[in-house]
Amino acid sequence: MMGTITGSYLLYPIGMRYHALHHLFPTMPYHSVAAAHRLLMEQLPLDSPYRATNRNGFLQAAGDLLSRAIAHTRERQSMRSRDTARG
Repeated sequence: MMGTITGSYLLYPIGMRYHALHHLFPTMPYHSVAAAHRLLMEQLPLDSPYRATNRNGFLQAAGDLLSRAIAHTRERQSMRSRDTARG
């Protein structure tokens, strides 16, 4: 299996690993984004929302997204079942 860094560069050579940062600072030049990310990670508190967007790679991010989608679907199905039972 490819290492996280190698896989990241092959799958997302244009910097998708800094997607949230791009949305925070959309006019920042691409060549400055990695340094800005490092600076933010050094300065932000551990409970920062920006830190919550970071994952160790694509597979972790995709897995988190899939888990949340499944949980949301199950919750909606449970709510519908309760509503149907009520009336």
